[in-house]
Amino acid sequence: MDYSTEGSSQSEKNTLSFIWGSHIISKSRNKPAEDALFTAPTALGIADGVGGWIEFGVDSSKFSNELMKFWNQEVSKFSKLQNEDENDSENSEYDLFSSMAGSNIADIASISSENNSPQNMSTPKATKPSINPTRILANAFRKVKSTGSSTACICVLDQQFSELKVANLGDSGFLILRYTNSGLKIIYKSEEQQHSFNAPYQLTRMPRGFAKRHKIIGYFADHPDDADNYHCQVMKGDIVLLATDGLFDNLYTKDIINIVNKYIMKEVKSIYPCSWGNMEEITSTLEYFNTEDVHTIARKLSAKAWLNALSPNFVSPFSQKMKSSMTNHSTKFMPKIEEWRGGKKDDISVVIGLIS
Repeated sequence: MDYSTEGSSQSEKNTLSFIWGSHIISKSRNKPAEDALFTAPTALGIADGVGGWIEFGVDSSKFSNELMKFWNQEVSKFSKLQNEDENDSENSEYDLFSSMAGSNIADIASISSENNSPQNMSTPKATKPSINPTRILANAFRKVKSTGSSTACICVLDQQFSELKVANLGDSGFLILRYTNSGLKIIYKSEEQQHSFNAPYQLTRMPRGFAKRHKIIGYFADHPDDADNYHCQVMKGDIVLLATDGLFDNLYTKDIINIVNKYIMKEVKSIYPCSWGNMEEITSTLEYFNTEDVHTIARKLSAKAWLNALSPNFVSPFSQKMKSSMTNHSTKFMPKIEEWRGGKKDDISVVIGLIS
């Protein structure tokens, strides 16, 4: 389900905001997806309900939808606090502006062109009060009553410092794309948080006695503070992509770049038919993008990932991870395999936020 706020997504003068679009594909026909989304002018969020709960008669979509519902409320509360004076905000019941000191802050310096892996440097930011998405997530999580589990990737634009603050827990994630003189590039990329293969970090609500009643020996119950935190310097024209693992397990980052770039360059050519699309023309074209454009990009990405998920022969990112896991943990009962083929049929959710 998509929890989108009312109102315009266009930026005000001298501020940054999102023009957003999203798309969800459910893995099961005639059944709602277990993923949930949230979009607003200065905040985006995505959650992937853990499907394993269905074995115990639990609707896996309720937890993720409730989490995004309360994330919506907390972001709205945060927006109101922004209009209050600093003392009132600091004395608020909700610590939305607290310092990130003590959290696991990943300040990404660059992206390796060979393997697209970020080079992380754990550096504490200034202790000056700032937007804290992890605290917002914690406030939302405390309100969730439904039984279940979910990953979460949430981000908030800190307009004062032109930063995107991101908290990512689990194997959902985000990319930030930017046009440079050498083309469209990934400038920031999150890393998966996994306890083991296909067992991501997750927020969990388990009723008292539920584990004993269902003979559950062990389960994962991570905390919002376990999320990786990212501080990303952003600018107008940057493209923020949030997605559940259904996208990243079925679509390589190079293909994501190609799909986004192909659509944008098509729009550039429609405006500048006799040109090859230089930086000035691309920037000018992006200024005219609206919600329909970014919705289209989200649909194209999710549709391609879905086709790959259904292919039995496609060597997907998930199949490569599966091969690596089985190779590293092979025994005489589970021998090494040369190749594991096929996509991963899963809910696929994509949120695109064009910074304007």
